[in-house]
Amino acid sequence: MPNKKRVKDKKIVCIIDDESLIVEMYSVKLKIEGFDVISACDGEKGLELIKEKKPEIILLDLSMPGMDGFEVMKNLKKNKQLYKIPVIILTNYDLPEMRKQACELGALFFVVKAQHLPSDIAKMVKEILAVKLKHPANLTCNKE
Repeated sequence: MPNKKRVKDKKIVCIIDDESLIVEMYSVKLKIEGFDVISACDGEKGLELIKEKKPEIILLDLSMPGMDGFEVMKNLKKNKQLYKIPVIILTNYDLPEMRKQACELGALFFVVKAQHLPSDIAKMVKEILAVKLKHPANLTCNKE
């Protein structure tokens, strides 16, 4: 009997950010690089989208109305189906206590938006997914 398991052609990247320009900027670059992109403008909608679509990686802003990025991460951490999805924090705030909290909640990277181009983020996504597929234990947070 033939294998009926469907093969995914593209990896799904979920962007959760309340700034539509940021979402559009990263979405365009990631789509050019061959990813499917889904997005939400707040944490609550983002969490629903993650549960529904189960993306391979999440780009998450911390400062959003309603449910912020920290709350999203706390919810991901409690969910046995979602807690292993890699999370890159994309924020405008470069505060040591925020970095520390994000890493403690499971973020792999803490990226200040103004210091990185969309191409940098696309490269990071590719590298993380390549490592995740080959050596999942090698993924760790950058607390610097």
